Amino acid sequence: MKLLGKIKTRITRKISARGMENRSCGTIRIANYKTLDVDKKATVVARESSNVEIKGSLSVRDNTRVEAFGGGKIVLEKGVFINRNCTVVAKESIRVGEGTTIGPNTLIYDHDHAMRGEETPFVSAPVVIEKNVWIGGGAIILKGVTIGEGAVVAAGAIITKDVPPHTIAYCEKQMRYKPLAEE
Repeated sequence: MKLLGKIKTRITRKISARGMENRSCGTIRIANYKTLDVDKKATVVARESSNVEIKGSLSVRDNTRVEAFGGGKIVLEKGVFINRNCTVVAKESIRVGEGTTIGPNTLIYDHDHAMRGEETPFVSAPVVIEKNVWIGGGAIILKGVTIGEGAVVAAGAIITKDVPPHTIAYCEKQMRYKPLAEE
């Protein structure tokens, strides 16, 4: 029992030093600690009876926040890479599949704030990102979507509907010009 206590203490110190937090009885489960690569300025947080499960090798870069709250669950499969300045927040459920790469400045949320007058402050639906998905920089992935295996989400895309496997999802944005009013 003494040895087990020492191991838990060492892991807890390493997790804290690597930017991982466990607040208010949330749970962070790590399959194999040796395969974690979390930059010092990145945070992984489980709050209020929530769970973050890391099922294998994981790389998280600076200024990224992975957070489960309000009973939410985040599962990061083996070989996931999350680049700089990303935000992944779950109130219900976010699953990121094996071998997925998430580009910088990407936002992934499984919830929205409810409109005025609604009983609950959040409206949520699970986000599922299947294996070997590539998400380009600046993409936004919103509640209730599934991104199929091997799909590519282009830089700057806003995903509000399911993306079929082995397809590219992108937004066609047209630049529009309007003359300034003369005074």
